Amino acid sequence: MVAGPVSLTVATGATPAEQAATTVTVALATPPADSTDHIDLGEATSETEHGLTASERSGTNQEAGLTRRYTHSSYPGGWFELDAAVPVDRPFVVRIVETFDGARRKTYDVELDGQVAHSVDLTRTAGGQGTMTHQFLVEPSALTADGSVRIRFQDTGADYDPSVADVWVVPVG
Repeated sequence: MVAGPVSLTVATGATPAEQAATTVTVALATPPADSTDHIDLGEATSETEHGLTASERSGTNQEAGLTRRYTHSSYPGGWFELDAAVPVDRPFVVRIVETFDGARRKTYDVELDGQVAHSVDLTRTAGGQGTMTHQFLVEPSALTADGSVRIRFQDTGADYDPSVADVWVVPVG
């Protein structure tokens, strides 16, 4: 799920009289009202507290007014990973603030404890620096039963690389 406007069409039949279209705005609060963990990527203390490790070309700087960590689009296959506290026996979402330096498409995988949990495919059409907030749902499983997961942002070698400013783990329900 990506924050921002979403076009919806409702149809009860094939004719225009049986269809209606509208746009709704999805809001994903940052920071969320409740979270079990927050990682401020690009901020050394937060990265150290969360055991961050990264591929050789991964780096940090500021983009769109936020600290961030990236894998480096000039060196495909890069990654970075960290430990996060998660709810035990409850679903949660991983909410991510992604930074951009222009109109770009980003595709990469997010792994939890070594297993792909979500494949990210984000397209930003606006020029200049900016952000997009997105999240994905994680159901309770053996991976989350101990209250901690290792989250890995893995470049897939296509499009642009992960460039993450913030990650929150948000309990659902």
